[in-house]
Amino acid sequence: SASAQHVQSGVNLVDQTGTALDKLVTQVANVDALVSEIASSANEQATGLAEINSAINQMDRVTQRNTAMVEESTAACHSLTNESNELMGRVRHFKIDEREQDAMPANVRSFPQPSLQPPVKDHQDRASAYFQSRSSAAAQTVEVTDADDWQDF
Repeated sequence: SASAQHVQSGVNLVDQTGTALDKLVTQVANVDALVSEIASSANEQATGLAEINSAINQMDRVTQRNTAMVEESTAACHSLTNESNELMGRVRHFKIDEREQDAMPANVRSFPQPSLQPPVKDHQDRASAYFQSRSSAAAQTVEVTDADDWQDF
C-alpha cells in the first residue's frame, strides 16, 4: 500500500511536470512569434529608412539645381540691370516735354544726360567721331600756355 501511494505520488508529479512543460512550450512559441514580429518590424523600418534616405538624396540634388538656377537668375538680373541702365541712358538722348518728364519715375530722371552727337553711319565715321571726342575732351582738360616748351615733342 505504501508503494502504491509512492507510485501514485510519482504519477502526480510526472503529470504536473508534463503540464509545466506544456506551458513552457507554449510560452517559448509566444516568444518566437514576438521575435518574428520584431524582426518583421525592423525590416519594414529599414525599408522606410532607405526610402527616406533616397528622398533626402533627391531633395539634395533638387536643392543643388535650384541653387544653380538662383545663381543664374541673379547673374541674369545683374545683366538686365546693367542693360536697362544703359538703355535708359540712351533713351535720355530724346527730348520730351516737361509734363512727360515729371511723370517719369525718379530713377529714370536721375540718369545723366549724355552728350548729343549725330548718329554715326559706318566704322570709319565711328573711329573719326571717337578720336574727335577724345581730342576735344583732351583739349578741354589741358591748358596750353606760351610758357610751355614743346620743342621736346
